[in-house]
Amino acid sequence: MDQSSGSFPADDFPLSPGEAHRYQALGELALGAAMAEALARHNHHELAAVHNRAADAYRRLAEAETDHAAQAEYRRLEQWHRSCAVVEEQLATEADRRLPGPG
Repeated sequence: MDQSSGSFPADDFPLSPGEAHRYQALGELALGAAMAEALARHNHHELAAVHNRAADAYRRLAEAETDHAAQAEYRRLEQWHRSCAVVEEQLATEADRRLPGPG
C-alpha cells in the first residue's frame, strides 16, 4: 500500500459499476453502524445517570413522606430506577469495550 498517496490495494483493480456500488453501499452501512454504536454508547451513559438521579429523588421523597403507603411506593420507584441504572451501566460498559475512545 502506498502510504503517501492514500491508495489501497483494491484501488489497483478496477471494479465493475455493480461491484463499486456494492462496495459503496457496504461502506455506508459500516459507517452508519459505527455512528449508531457511538450514539447508543453515549445514550447508555446518559440513561444510567438519569436513572440514578431519579432514584435519588425518589429516596428523598420517601424520606420526607409521612404516609406509609406513599413512602413504600417511592421506595419501590427508587429501587426500579436503581435497577434500570445498573442495566444501563452494563450496556454502557459493553459499548465502551466494543468502541474504545472518549465516552
